[in-house]
Formats: sequence, C-alpha cells, structure tokens
Amino acid sequence: KPVGSVLEVVESEPFTVVGIFESSNVFENGSIVMPIGDLQVLMGREGQISGVSISVAEPGNKEAMDRISQQVMAMETGLSVRTTREHVESLTEIQMAIAVAWLTSTVAILIGTLGTLNTMFMSIQERIREIGILRALGWERRRVVWMILGESVMISCIGGIIGAISAVLLVRLLTQVPAVNGLIQGRLDWVVLAQGIGVALLVGFLGGLLPAISASRLTPAQALQN
Repeated sequence: KPVGSVLEVVESEPFTVVGIFESSNVFENGSIVMPIGDLQVLMGREGQISGVSISVAEPGNKEAMDRISQQVMAMETGLSVRTTREHVESLTEIQMAIAVAWLTSTVAILIGTLGTLNTMFMSIQERIREIGILRALGWERRRVVWMILGESVMISCIGGIIGAISAVLLVRLLTQVPAVNGLIQGRLDWVVLAQGIGVALLVGFLGGLLPAISASRLTPAQALQN
C-alpha cells in the first residue's frame, strides 16, 4: 500500500497510510503501526497496554542494554524486558515453526542417508565384476573405498547444489504468498546455503561409507563368481 492509500484493518474500519517503515526484522516489516487509542478500540482493550517499545541510542552496547533492562524491571513488579529478537523468538508461532523446521530437516537427512545407502549398494551389485577386476589388477582396499565414497559424495554434492538453487527460488516464491510473506525473509544468506551443501556432503559420506567398506572386502574370486 502506498502512502495516502486506504487500508481496512478490519471490515468498515478504514485507515489512511501515512508512512512506510523498514526494519531489520522481517516480522516487524510485516506489521502495522497505528495510534494506540485506535488499536485499543479495535482489540476491545480500552485503557490497556500489553507492551512498550523502547528505542535505545546504542543498541549494540550490551552493558547499556543490561542497565536499561534492570532500570525498567525495577520500575514495577511483573515487567519483563526483551530485545526485538528475543520477543519474536518467544512467540508460539515462531517456536512452532522452528520445531517443525528441525523435525523436517532431521527426517530429510535420515531419508537422504538411507537413499544414498540404498543407491550405492545397488551400484555395487551392478558393478561387482568391475570391482573384482580392479581388485585382481592390484587395487588396494582403501582405493576401492575412496572410489565408492567419491561417487557417493559427488552425487550428494550435485543434489545439494540443485537443492540450494531450488531453496532460493522457493523462498522467493513463498514471499509472494500473503499468509507467510511477513514471517520469512525473501533471501537466503550464503552461509545457510553453504551449510546445506555441507550437510549434503555429510549425507553422501555417511550413506556411502558402509557400501564402500562392503565393496572393499570383496575378493577377486568372490566378485567374478557373481
């Protein structure tokens, strides 16, 4: 909504947009600021407040922040002080989203590891004669292990890169959905993407380790008999 346009916060309650602010916090960027009297009427809480925002001159000064927090809490019993980040992270919706994200990530890593494990075992079964010939030509066990592990990690790396690109596109798409565009950022930090690719490499290593050890234990005679 541009400045000067009309916004209905609730039905038949029009408000005029008088300004647009930008915060470093994505949650605040999806918020509306209005006179407290009007908000109390809309919420049915006339004369009541649930929180006070304090803008400090030195937000990066931890000692000053701690001193201000102690002064506020000393004003009246029952008051608590939180930074914007702490407040947002304490919300039930955010905590639930974080829990679901961790659960989803754990399941995805488990499925990825088992999928890689199955894929590499199938690959070994299909190439068992090839491995037998390599062993007969003098390949040491550790060389076979590194060959299988290398293939597994390479496959996972490709999957990680494709996943990172897909994640960037998906996050940008989600920011266009009104239900969540005030809860997520429209970009992914490169550190997060690097962590994702790192996890993919770890999954490839773990998923390929057991098949690699199994393949290295094959003797040329066992391999060529199959």
